[in-house]
Amino acid sequence: MLQSDSVRRVETARIVFVHHDLLAGDLPQLADAAASERWLLEQAGIMSAAQIEPSVANTPIAATGSPRQAWRPPFYGRAVVVEAQAPGAQGQAPAARSLLLDIKGAGVAPGCRPTLAHHGSGLCSLQEALREALFERMIAAIFARAAPDLWTVPIYGVIDLGFDLLNRRGEAMPAGLIVRRGHRRDPDFILPFRGSAEQRLRLEIELLLRSYGLTSSNAATRYRIERGPDDGIRIAYADAPFDDLAPALEPAVQAMLGARDAMLCSKLNIQLVDEPAAPIRAQLVDFGHYEVRRRFEQPLVSGVCNAPHLWGAAIAPDHPHFVQPHPALLRPFERWVREDEAGILGAVRGIDVDPSSRWADEMANGFRSRTISGGAIAEAIAAAAVMSG
Repeated sequence: MLQSDSVRRVETARIVFVHHDLLAGDLPQLADAAASERWLLEQAGIMSAAQIEPSVANTPIAATGSPRQAWRPPFYGRAVVVEAQAPGAQGQAPAARSLLLDIKGAGVAPGCRPTLAHHGSGLCSLQEALREALFERMIAAIFARAAPDLWTVPIYGVIDLGFDLLNRRGEAMPAGLIVRRGHRRDPDFILPFRGSAEQRLRLEIELLLRSYGLTSSNAATRYRIERGPDDGIRIAYADAPFDDLAPALEPAVQAMLGARDAMLCSKLNIQLVDEPAAPIRAQLVDFGHYEVRRRFEQPLVSGVCNAPHLWGAAIAPDHPHFVQPHPALLRPFERWVREDEAGILGAVRGIDVDPSSRWADEMANGFRSRTISGGAIAEAIAAAAVMSG
């Protein structure tokens, strides 16, 4: 069920970049680049009323203008949907009058208070926004080349909000927004059923991306498996406490564990929109968790909603269907390879070992200080998605 919300313009917001061709394709009135940037800033440079109140999670927010209507679909913790009116829409056909914008980082919902917990601030750092835009463009390029019936939910642009969010380490970071095309999520927001076509589809997408070195798995979506004090096998997901492994999974897990005392398993995290329109077979959304790897060492787990530990199936590294990056396909993305190939859970910060995080941090701080232009950032993102041959 949609939740109603109220948003206001942020006075200090600035456009970082706009995907002009994409925006003009959806609203032909926005063919002029300068006009499209002004329009997107006016329509999408917003923040929820609850977030504008003084908060431990951010520096003060300067709001301007009258409140506007927004909506939150189920499970939208820090994103809102707004209907953006096209310039000069009066007298035009209904389809040309407005555009639904899905805006990530727009604050907490009514009745909520921002916190410093993970995803509890209601905000998105500008660094996170730029990194997500980078990966969306790279994955879109892979699909265009290798699987034209797979799409990404496109990002219209990124906005610098002009104030800072505060993280759990007490650091201040530029706050930003990701402005995406409106889309529909699964209202139940659940994993697929074991043996379903959707489970196979998500696995197929993950394996395709892995051939180019990209993966949807990271330290936040890994299983930890170890032998317990009584030689039984225990399992934990991410940083949750250990639990006894379900008996039904023991043979398969024991075969992968072998003589080792412990191992990590990567769980894919492919997120899809609900019922994409033909001829699109599937459409991905949310790209901030993706990484580039030179090689994959851990078993790959496909998550499901109706099995113990949400464990649907696993492919071990020695299985013939386990995919490693092809050197020729990885080449365009090698500069983004994450350096801690062992991937020890929680051992390091992403910015210390992940080139894409370092790049996004440099771009975010450079844009905020006005030493790097939005045009340079847009060009770098476009260049990262260029594949030859």
